[in-house]
Amino acid sequence: MNRRMSRPWGRRAAFVAAGAGGAALLRRAGAVAAVADVISELRPPDLTRWSHLVEQPVADDRARGRVRVQFLGVATLVISDGVSTILIDGFFSRPGVLRVRLGRLRPKERRITSALHRARTRHVDALFVAHSHYDHALDSAVVAGLTGAELHGSRSTRAIARSQGFDLERFRPISTHAHA
Repeated sequence: MNRRMSRPWGRRAAFVAAGAGGAALLRRAGAVAAVADVISELRPPDLTRWSHLVEQPVADDRARGRVRVQFLGVATLVISDGVSTILIDGFFSRPGVLRVRLGRLRPKERRITSALHRARTRHVDALFVAHSHYDHALDSAVVAGLTGAELHGSRSTRAIARSQGFDLERFRPISTHAHA
C-alpha cells in the first residue's frame, strides 16, 4: 500500500495543527518524499539470469579467419576476424535517468576502459556511429581515442567528437544522402 495513502488522517491533522505556512512546508516535504520514493526504486536491472547468453571472446590466434560478433550492450557491437576489428556505437558510460533528464552528459573514461578491457578490445580499426543520439555517440570520441580507431559518423557526431577534443584528422564523414 502506498505510504501517502496509509496515513491520510495523520497528515490532515498535521496540516490543521501547522497552520497555513506550515501546511505549505509539509506539502513540499511530501512532494520531496514522493520524488525520493520514485528515485529509490530506479535501479539497473539484474541481468544475472541472462549471463549464460554472454559469449566470452576467444584468443585472437584461434579466431583468425572466423568473423566474430560480440554484443557489449545497448547498441554496441565488436566485429572482428582476428586481424581487423570494427566497433559499432561504442557506448559504455550509461548515465542514469536523472543525469539524462537533468544533468550534463559526459563520457566516463573509467567505465569505457573497464568495458574495453573486459571485452579484450585493445585496438579498433574503425568505429561507426549509427546516429548521434547520446546512447550511440556520447562515448565514441573517447573510445576511438583509446583504441586508435578512425571515427565514422554524421556531421553531428563530428561536432560531438570536436567538443571532446578528438583529432578530426581521424574522423571520416558518413553521408546519409544517396549519390547519383
